Amino acid sequence: MVISVLSIGLQKSTFDEMKYYERALLKQLLIKDQYQPDRTKKALMNIHEIMKLNVSYYKEMDSLIDLVLKIC
Repeated sequence: MVISVLSIGLQKSTFDEMKYYERALLKQLLIKDQYQPDRTKKALMNIHEIMKLNVSYYKEMDSLIDLVLKIC
């Protein structure tokens, strides 16, 4: 549920505001438990969907690419 809320926040934010959601998302993905692979998969799928929506916006896309690189 937290990943979904963070994804919605990322989707509605501008590139300046994405940093606020980035830290919370990364912290959620670093929790080591049995659900970590599922959280990571869901987060990457949500980021991919946001990238499809922001394909024409350079700054937003650049911020999302940086986030994906930090996850990997």
